[in-house]
Amino acid sequence: MRLGDEIRFGMRLNALWQRCASEVDILDRMRGTLEGAAFDSLRDGLHMSLVQSVMRLHDSTKGTVSFGRVFKALARPEMAQAVAGLDWSTKVGSVAKVAAARTKLSATDVQQWMDALKTLRDEHIAHSGAERGAPEAKYGFERRLLSVSIEAFEELDLAINAASNDFEFEEQQYAAQADAFWSHVALPPR
Repeated sequence: MRLGDEIRFGMRLNALWQRCASEVDILDRMRGTLEGAAFDSLRDGLHMSLVQSVMRLHDSTKGTVSFGRVFKALARPEMAQAVAGLDWSTKVGSVAKVAAARTKLSATDVQQWMDALKTLRDEHIAHSGAERGAPEAKYGFERRLLSVSIEAFEELDLAINAASNDFEFEEQQYAAQADAFWSHVALPPR
């Protein structure tokens, strides 16, 4: 599923963002320096990219690989029959897994995060000046939405492909990569 590639990209951005957003070593190193202004721009750009990446997972416009498009395809009778007819469907409970993924993403708090992040994206990132009037996004909504998206994807991937991902391990790998990168940034100048 190409949706998995989009999730992994969001996970990489999230690891980079988390490491530079509040870690004292980097912030102390950058505070009051000439390169600090460039760092602030880079950090803001990472956050914007993270928000866009997470929202792309839930954007049902033409040309995106998103949960909405996957669920729309799975709602077609021939696709629902195809999933139910998979060799592993009964063993893994494919129909129930698809329903569980849909339920995770339709929870009230998840919908509130999506609305707030969509407003943030539309008003401040992608379409400056477009006003929607939805609730204000708070830092952390993008990470929570990514986390729920990962859980929903795991359900879908197991249902459709009988595949299991070790996203926890991958998350640790991305965090280690981000730490290695940002640790170089935090080094004092020579």
